[in-house]
Amino acid sequence: MDQMGPPKQEGQEKTTADQATSTINAIRSGQEKSHPLLKSQDQHPPGGTGWEMSVDLGKKLTFPPIVQTTLRPDVVIWSEQAKKIILVELTVPWEEGCEEAHERKSLKHQDLIMDCKDKGWQAWLFPVEVGCRGFPAQSICCRKNEENTAHCSDAILPLLSDIQNMKIKLSSALLALLSISLAASQSVHNCKEVTLRNVQQIDAGAGQVIAVDRNRRVFHLHGSNWITQNSYMQHASVGPAGIWGVDRQGFINKVVAGKWTRTGVRRMRQVDAGGDQFVAAAGTPVPGLASAVCVNRPSAVAFKSPGTVLPKFRIGANMSYYSCGPSRCWVINNKDEVFVTNPVDPRTCKGTNVLYKVGGSLSMVEVASDGSVYGVNSQGQILRRHGISIQRPKGTSWTRIDVCLPARHVSYDLGRLWVVTKTGVALECLIMVEVATDGSVYGVNSKGQIFRR
Repeated sequence: MDQMGPPKQEGQEKTTADQATSTINAIRSGQEKSHPLLKSQDQHPPGGTGWEMSVDLGKKLTFPPIVQTTLRPDVVIWSEQAKKIILVELTVPWEEGCEEAHERKSLKHQDLIMDCKDKGWQAWLFPVEVGCRGFPAQSICCRKNEENTAHCSDAILPLLSDIQNMKIKLSSALLALLSISLAASQSVHNCKEVTLRNVQQIDAGAGQVIAVDRNRRVFHLHGSNWITQNSYMQHASVGPAGIWGVDRQGFINKVVAGKWTRTGVRRMRQVDAGGDQFVAAAGTPVPGLASAVCVNRPSAVAFKSPGTVLPKFRIGANMSYYSCGPSRCWVINNKDEVFVTNPVDPRTCKGTNVLYKVGGSLSMVEVASDGSVYGVNSQGQILRRHGISIQRPKGTSWTRIDVCLPARHVSYDLGRLWVVTKTGVALECLIMVEVATDGSVYGVNSKGQIFRR
């Protein structure tokens, strides 16, 4: 599947057309960043003849024979006769990483610009940022600073003042690069915003979806409508065990006959109903006690009223997140370390407290009903675990799924990835992914196109 690849650091983007299927990110409009290599209008070349343009579109760009370099700007425009060269670098950064991406691209090509100047050429660099939602960064729109100096992509046009055809070619090249990048991003996952606002957490399982907003209100998805349950929970989960939550006082609750019913289990912060009708929860550390508990299947199914005794089994200390699937649970501790358990016996909870460390660092993790594992790290990157099998319960590697915005929470069920961003936006992304026994990954997008990784 071309969209997915090894995890990258936040803000790392690929901008060439043949790389466009890797990651597409977003920017915040209104940010400003100057082009330090463009000092004044007087430095604009008054024109020249013999201009050529090379675009990294469809094949590997070869830099003009001015200097030796392995760098590949997206667009290079040059004139041998005038000894002038213009580099354009198109980037689609994270919404919160526009300024950092601009700085990085400028620094990345700074030595190349200086090398060209050392060869007697006039050289300019124009980093350009456009978000995957189509919002242009300040580098797109022309502005003037206090010295009346242009610092934007519009300043390219005076450089080409006497060659109208080159302006048209440049505009066409940038549009082609951008459209291919955006189309490639949407070819693997088609995301849309849901109508909820200020979402804190979301969970999907057994064909149902439940969400909690920042006011701790709980919503349940019915068809295309989000229905409030007139209840307040700090965390909620839905799965084979039913609908469970942790209220603002830290007590575990279960929905019984359409109403939230409080159990006697307390000091919890997170609960998971994704196991085989058993419930796991992580809570506030208490000296001398395990902070995570398990409620076995007989007890979870039988619980009907506040007076019902709900036996619990303490299963681990310093655990901040528990999520269980059809066989095993995945666990995050208070150091963001990742673990997987032994196969769990739902009748006794045996296996939930035997942990094996998995490489990587996550702030939360979710196991889907099909056993697939997704997580979010502290940088807001969404990761999927590959290579999970009976023989390799820990899997083999993490790959990143980019949905433009930094994420806070994620859940997956029935081909849909539900994402909560750090700004409280909730997204529904169509991602049909299956892992074959040989470890190869297949996906189907919203257009019915099949991808293989």
